[in-house]
Amino acid sequence: MATLAELARRHSILDEERIAHLQGLTGCWGLLADLSFADLVLYAPTADGPGAPMVLLGHVRPTTGATLYRAD
Repeated sequence: MATLAELARRHSILDEERIAHLQGLTGCWGLLADLSFADLVLYAPTADGPGAPMVLLGHVRPTTGATLYRAD
């Protein structure tokens, strides 16, 4: 499975500084998912401008409840 950094470098327009920041955020986002009883997803743009396609870089499920998605 590809890492967040690998996906971001290959499919998004994010620079290394932004990728490093997102890695820091996702390092502890499981707690936020648990506290909010919600799935969290992380999308990044693949091109500049409004309406640009997005790529899914990450997803975390809460351990405190059921997930919203039936299949992932």
